[in-house]
Amino acid sequence: MLKISLAAMVAVLVSSGCTGSSEDAATTEKLRQSVVSKLRDPSSVQFRDEKLTKSRALCGEMNGKNAAGTYAGFTRFVVEPDGTAHMPTDSGGRFETAWAKHCA
Repeated sequence: MLKISLAAMVAVLVSSGCTGSSEDAATTEKLRQSVVSKLRDPSSVQFRDEKLTKSRALCGEMNGKNAAGTYAGFTRFVVEPDGTAHMPTDSGGRFETAWAKHCA
């Protein structure tokens, strides 16, 4: 009976679209690399609350280690479909513009 219930749950999740496609996973990983490449310690990066948008941009929060070797705290990021990564520290309001366009 447990096997039938588990199988039924999996079928419902798959049919409702609760699983991401392998294409979405590959796109997310590719866009993540744009964020990782901007960090002092790329191996320390942590991601959370990520969302691949309809426009194929990646929005979320990331955390990485600073020069002192401690985690700086989670901060928002957006990577545009062309791979351009923006963080709040960007000059000229580019982050705010990209966030409003893709993530808000």
